[in-house]
Amino acid sequence: MQELLEQVVLCYHCGEECGTGPTGILRADVGGEEHTFCCHGCMTACRIIIDSGEGLYYRNRTDLPSNVLLTGQEDPDESQRAQKKAAAFDLASVVDQYTEPVSRNLRRLTLMIKGIHCQSCVFLNERMLSRLSGVQDVSVDYDSGRATLIFDPGRVRISSILNLLRSIGYEGVPLRPGQKSNQLRTEGRSLLWKIAIAAFAAGNVMLVSAALWAGYFDGSMSGELKHLLHWFEFLLTTPVFLYAARVFHRGWRGFLLGGLPNMDVLISTGISAAYFYSVYVFFSGEGEVYFDSVNTIVFLLLVGRYIEWRARLRQRERMEALVRPLPAHCERVTGDINNPRPETITVAVRDVVPGDVLLLQSGETIPADGLLIAAPLLTHPETEGDSGRNDPDGQGPLSETCEVDESVLTGESRAVERKAGDRLLAGSIVVRGAVMLRVTSAPAESSLAALSRLAEGAGHGGSDYERLTRRIIPTFSMIVLLAAALAFGFHYYIGAAGLDRSLIIAISVLIISCPCALALAVPTATGAAIYLGLRRGVLIRDGNVLQRMTNVHRFFFDKTGTLTEGRPRVTAVRFFYDQLEVLRHVARIEKGSVHPLGQALLEYARTEWQRSGQTESLFAHVDPHHDVRIIAGKGVQMEIQWKDATGPVALRLGSVRFIQEHVTDVEALDAVAQFRAASPTSTVLGLSIQNRLLALFALSDVPRPDARLAVSTLTTEFSDQSPIMLTGDDHEVARHIGLDLGFADANIESGLLPNEKIARIAAEREAHPERTIAMVGDGYNDAPALAAASLAL
Repeated sequence: MQELLEQVVLCYHCGEECGTGPTGILRADVGGEEHTFCCHGCMTACRIIIDSGEGLYYRNRTDLPSNVLLTGQEDPDESQRAQKKAAAFDLASVVDQYTEPVSRNLRRLTLMIKGIHCQSCVFLNERMLSRLSGVQDVSVDYDSGRATLIFDPGRVRISSILNLLRSIGYEGVPLRPGQKSNQLRTEGRSLLWKIAIAAFAAGNVMLVSAALWAGYFDGSMSGELKHLLHWFEFLLTTPVFLYAARVFHRGWRGFLLGGLPNMDVLISTGISAAYFYSVYVFFSGEGEVYFDSVNTIVFLLLVGRYIEWRARLRQRERMEALVRPLPAHCERVTGDINNPRPETITVAVRDVVPGDVLLLQSGETIPADGLLIAAPLLTHPETEGDSGRNDPDGQGPLSETCEVDESVLTGESRAVERKAGDRLLAGSIVVRGAVMLRVTSAPAESSLAALSRLAEGAGHGGSDYERLTRRIIPTFSMIVLLAAALAFGFHYYIGAAGLDRSLIIAISVLIISCPCALALAVPTATGAAIYLGLRRGVLIRDGNVLQRMTNVHRFFFDKTGTLTEGRPRVTAVRFFYDQLEVLRHVARIEKGSVHPLGQALLEYARTEWQRSGQTESLFAHVDPHHDVRIIAGKGVQMEIQWKDATGPVALRLGSVRFIQEHVTDVEALDAVAQFRAASPTSTVLGLSIQNRLLALFALSDVPRPDARLAVSTLTTEFSDQSPIMLTGDDHEVARHIGLDLGFADANIESGLLPNEKIARIAAEREAHPERTIAMVGDGYNDAPALAAASLAL
């Protein structure tokens, strides 16, 4: 065993075992010493570091890197794509998005540096980046891995910064500055300056005060020396009172303009009283000064403000990080989309407009909502499989499918497959496959942009508790001011305690009774709850939601997509017309649908079309601009040209009730009843043209794994008011799933139209106006019901 251990050779740069890669063990003389490396990338990075005079990095590091990314270890295509991606950050519009102006020629850039594992990494990155011409200042935070650079864009490009980091084994990811975070950082910098001044003054004044009190007790200090030391305290305390304590003095502005005092007014009053009394004593020579108290109080209160500020900044940064931002740039196709290597140009995402065709590779974030289109793209080696290899003549396979990670929008951790014609959502990541996307809406109107706006506004509304504390604090502050005044008057006029003693008592009342905890407790707890909820995939709109959740009377549940997986499958079909024509009609009316039932029918149509051996695309004759009308609670309808009809006719797809309203043939209606009876636990949909039945489909869904636990828990918690299921499905279908999940038979309400769901919820709210009525839905077709409830999930 000892011999085996001695044979293990570790890379001098990354610490990985040598000899396991294709290059074996590399030995090279670097900086006058021979070292071993696992690859040429590590050897090159080591040369760069040592030749730059930063060899101390290897002596001082306390840990070895993990998963270091080096150019020598990468596939050439991957390296080329990385350089192209870095170059995109040099676009003027992208630079404006990712940097902030500092002065006329300088801008501030924030990077997330991946690969930092010890303080030596911080030292190395700061030294290497500071050597770039045009970089004025660099600061790397070890805890967060963030680097802040002040640089001149006219002398150094962002791509040069990113490429330098890659060359030494790190990866830099530019971060788009968040407006709220920027405001908080500016506030923090100002707060740190105030703390520094207060700390310097408090420390020195305390030393002087120690000498003053020592001389006071033994009587050895002369009057001249005492006055000199008072001068010193006065000069140090005045900047603290006028500048560092200004954050507390601002409260007087609102008070003097006719409002009520806040807690800052209490603090400012106490500080001002102590300061001005000390100034009076200093010039009059009667009594004792309290400059040390002024400095100490200001310093300690500012430290408390700083701790609160750090908590708010961390929370804001985490919330901004949880909502993945859209990329700053993308590849827009300018040539023929049927070319396996289409011509593209790099453009800023803000310049993308509906109708543009974008090229996306594996690992890239989708910048805008759009539709996946089929294109003969050449796949990359990492995405090729037996069915996805390049053709010998150079033509790539028809890219009709891809896998995307939609977790940022749906919370679903598993990648989902998307096919040509499917909708791709902005913020999703292409996990596998090179695809083309036809943009349907501007990035600013995308699903992720809406989510970002919600997250940005989360917590702004405040709760009733917060509004109550905001109303109480001014009144409470006024009471404290009056109490301090009464305490001063009582001790000065009645207790004969003297001016200085009475003033200290009044100041103590002001400072100790300040309602800081009352003012900060509710918003801090609310902010923490909103952050933790967002981290678990729950976006809490404001603090009032948390308050309403403590008073829930009844939970209403939608079925499809909420209690069930929302991924129904076609289990039975009966055709009354040509099968291929029926599949075309399904594709025509359901293309781009986001409803689970529509997606299931579209998936069935694709599968059957391919199984029939058709070479033509299922969507070959589908108008991309077709107008589909949604009939609430029933189905969808569109106008098409059909056979020898003199004008457009209505193509309908929807529930049995919807079909029965328009199909007049008695035999067809009997067939509907028979098909429905044969599939009692399935959702039955019909397809018709005018009054002619074309096909019937039975679809089944499966419950979500945690649905039973949720229903059981709510039934236990609300034993007198157990949850209710509201659904538009037939009673037998709803009852089959509802009983399986644990709903009481009487609490399964089926066959409801959207307006009937709204009426049911409104009736419950009217019967219990003081309680919270909650509606849980997936948002596809129950948005009105969600809006009708007092709490929507």
